[in-house]
Amino acid sequence: MHTSMFVAAALVAATSFAPAQVEAQAQVDWSIDGGWRLTTWGHDHLPREEDAFRHGFHLGARMMVGRPGKTGFYAAARADGFRAPGVAGFPVVGQVRVGIYGHGTEYDDGYRERTSVSNGRCYYGLGICAATVTTERWRVPPSHTPYVLGFYVGGRYVHDTLGDPDMLEQRERTDAMGASLGLIYQTEVTGGLVSFTELELQRYVTGWEGRSPWGFGLRLGVRYGPVYVDLTALFDAAIGRELSFGAGFYFGR
Repeated sequence: MHTSMFVAAALVAATSFAPAQVEAQAQVDWSIDGGWRLTTWGHDHLPREEDAFRHGFHLGARMMVGRPGKTGFYAAARADGFRAPGVAGFPVVGQVRVGIYGHGTEYDDGYRERTSVSNGRCYYGLGICAATVTTERWRVPPSHTPYVLGFYVGGRYVHDTLGDPDMLEQRERTDAMGASLGLIYQTEVTGGLVSFTELELQRYVTGWEGRSPWGFGLRLGVRYGPVYVDLTALFDAAIGRELSFGAGFYFGR
């Protein structure tokens, strides 16, 4: 009898602790992406001819470790290249990030509303105008949209940028180092289409003295399966301003 009671107690304990052990298992999500972008404006501080073709390309990796639905650890690395035709040198920007992220859900109650104005007419002699305002209301099925929100700190290293002008107003090439503070946001829009946003504040500590050390970056994009398109806007003190449109590949889990 004592043996059967011991076995029963062991089964109860195993059943009680099994869900906790499963819940405690961390999930590792990783990805590798690369892309090319056409720069329509900018790159003021990179060595290049005035009318040279402006473009950039990058390769990056990302890892997220955490339990589903819980806060986790975020790490990423990325390298950007800016090879300028007809100019010696190869400007490169390297970046590493570490931070935390969390999962959330946006609830859409499904209520929609649309207002239209028609039959507008004015009576100038009376100084009045009249119109017909129509408001339509309807409801679509409610939905829950999952998203990922993260914050990070990072380090930046820029090779082959232009520093301060010398006595002859010639700008020597130099390297720069700085730090960054940023935000990442990702959500599924519809049917497997994923939108992502990266917002970053930069502060350089070496490289020059004659211009502001502060910078700002914004990247907006959408991804479907293994391909994506994006828009990048930079006010980077190391490479200069940039407005670019890009495309690339993405794979991971």
